[in-house]
Amino acid sequence: LGELGVIFGMCAIYTGIYVSVGIYQADFHILTAIAAFIGLFIGCAVGIIIQDIGRSMIYVCVSAVSAIAIAVTLIVLPPFLAGEYEMVNYALLPTMQLITLPAIFATMFSLFGTALGYFIGDSLK
Repeated sequence: LGELGVIFGMCAIYTGIYVSVGIYQADFHILTAIAAFIGLFIGCAVGIIIQDIGRSMIYVCVSAVSAIAIAVTLIVLPPFLAGEYEMVNYALLPTMQLITLPAIFATMFSLFGTALGYFIGDSLK
């Protein structure tokens, strides 16, 4: 149950980052740097908590990919439910283009943070 909570927590944080990039279209470079920092922090925390580097990295990847799917769904769902299918096409491609780079940086830094957290947790034993 604790590891499932870790996955859901990471997924919620990543989704928040991706939705803020996609919906608010805030400054792209700042949000990419924030995504990298938060990814490093999350990965480090997961590496310390789980203490199994393989499972930790799998959890990071699963939550990052799930968050991308959730963020794209949250952004594209309103025009889809309104029946404006042309707007879905116009919203989907820019959303994917905006989310891709922060997602890559967040996942990459999370994996690095997971390894770092694992070694920190291992040295604290």
